[in-house]
Amino acid sequence: MPAYVFIQCFIKYDKETFNYLLKNFILALQELGFSEHYTKTHVANVKWELSKNGFMYTGCNMQSERISFGENSFFIRPLIEGYTPEGFEGLKGNWIEFSLMFDEDEVIKDFKTREMDNCAKKVIWTGCNVLSKYFPNTVVYLTDALPWEASLGLYENIYSFDLAIVPTNYLNLYNNIPHEFKSIEKNSKLHIVRMKAWGNSISFI
Repeated sequence: MPAYVFIQCFIKYDKETFNYLLKNFILALQELGFSEHYTKTHVANVKWELSKNGFMYTGCNMQSERISFGENSFFIRPLIEGYTPEGFEGLKGNWIEFSLMFDEDEVIKDFKTREMDNCAKKVIWTGCNVLSKYFPNTVVYLTDALPWEASLGLYENIYSFDLAIVPTNYLNLYNNIPHEFKSIEKNSKLHIVRMKAWGNSISFI
């Protein structure tokens, strides 16, 4: 099973807004280059249906698609997964994850520092900002192994990421940014960047 780099966000599940959120995810995928055929086949029919262990897996088996970005292309696998208090003690309410999964062998240049390949950096940055565009009121993370509990308040290390795009309603969670990160205000949101992952330069933005 390949390892992945994730662009992900987590939103409280509400049956009244689920279809709206799903449509926004489809719009994000299409803006990134996924075909209408792909989104109709793999995404549009995802339902909130829980398994016995309290998870929603119905959006977990989507196929990877090779998406072109100029002269480069990358495999991206969308993911939709749901979490409930039945699956995780202490979780308040039901949550849904929307993610873009990149094959880490395609995007990581240095596995020791986790620095990304130069061709991947702008694509990853674009993907994070597109997801943030369609889910503007939640934090969008770039991570290789973020315990999703961190963003839901069930894990103490909230800086387990290489990039976070933070809207104003979450700024109070990120008051004491560690020294290895740099914060940039862009498009009315705070971008918190772990600089080693970006080769200590984000001059491309």
